[in-house]
Amino acid sequence: MDKIANNFLSTLHQNGGFYSSFDQTGKRVGPLVGYAGRYKDETGSHQYVGDVYANCSKIEKNASSLKLIIYDVEEHITNCLFSYGSGMSDDSSTRNSNRILWLGAPMGGIVTSVLLSLTIFPDLSQCGFLEKKVIELATQDARERTDLIMGRHDINNGDTVIPVEDVCNNFSTTDRMLQIISNCSNRIPFIFCLINRSGKTSYSFNGREIPIVSIVSANWPEYKQDDPAIKDYIAIPGNLVLNPKQNWGELMTDMANRQ
Repeated sequence: MDKIANNFLSTLHQNGGFYSSFDQTGKRVGPLVGYAGRYKDETGSHQYVGDVYANCSKIEKNASSLKLIIYDVEEHITNCLFSYGSGMSDDSSTRNSNRILWLGAPMGGIVTSVLLSLTIFPDLSQCGFLEKKVIELATQDARERTDLIMGRHDINNGDTVIPVEDVCNNFSTTDRMLQIISNCSNRIPFIFCLINRSGKTSYSFNGREIPIVSIVSANWPEYKQDDPAIKDYIAIPGNLVLNPKQNWGELMTDMANRQ
């Protein structure tokens, strides 16, 4: 998997989808970026921030490249279905079970869930995705807050459902997905993501450790905004970009100018 992971990161970089605040010597010289995860303190709700951002939307646009990478991990994912799936101990039991639903998180998991459904047991697989509902507008120091709803697709009783994301870190989206799925099906063999940057191999939900299957596994630190390690740095104007995707061009230019 290391070769496939390196190939994925290389493809992501080539497609302009990888940002780092560090220069080639490892010195922090660029802006930190905001993550989806949030924390609360006495002043309100804030985003976690960090030095690295994987913008998988850049590789989604080149679906043929992502499709080839999914093909590369087909055997690994199939083995995970046999290992972790309820009643999926062999090919016969898999094909006689109810459908496999690859359920994408909006918006990063949608393209990947489609490709997975076309690759892994395509005669048995279907894809779907959840939708976002805005519950709190953006503020000066935080992005808008949203909730997930099952608005467009459905889950049938007995379905084997795999939550699909582009990047997993603090699992706020994942947890909400699991809440929705568990109301309809208890067959959740694993969580799939393109990049698992949490450093974890499983996620605890309802007393169960659900395995995390990914192409890339990493442990990229994230910080609270008042963390002494980065507090003074991000206090300098321009050294914090809370909405990296909306400012992606500027971040790519900043990184390119360091070469």
